[in-house]
Amino acid sequence: KRELSLEEQTLNVIHGLTARIQEMTPKVEFFDTVADAKGDRTIMDTAKLLKIDKPRKLYEMLRNDGITMSDNIPYQQYIYQGYFRVNVSVNNGHTNSTTYVTNKGLIWLEKKYKKAGAR
Repeated sequence: KRELSLEEQTLNVIHGLTARIQEMTPKVEFFDTVADAKGDRTIMDTAKLLKIDKPRKLYEMLRNDGITMSDNIPYQQYIYQGYFRVNVSVNNGHTNSTTYVTNKGLIWLEKKYKKAGAR
């Protein structure tokens, strides 16, 4: 078996690194978007970032995975972990709750549902 020349070895390393960079590029772009973002996001914005076609689908996934209750409010443990924030307001005697996803929660959801857009 013939030994590879230094040039061939170098080219193999370069090809391997190039393939790895191409593989990592979408992840880097996603994390750059999250890192540059200010504040928390609505479920609608989160679904768009995760490339899930409808916010309703994301709500359904969160309910099915036991992350949110039937009213789409996250269970307290996920709020304590810093993944979600819930804003409660009272208008004309009616209580409204809005769920927001934090940057930490967006990264967590991206890892959990990275192939969700294809579901």
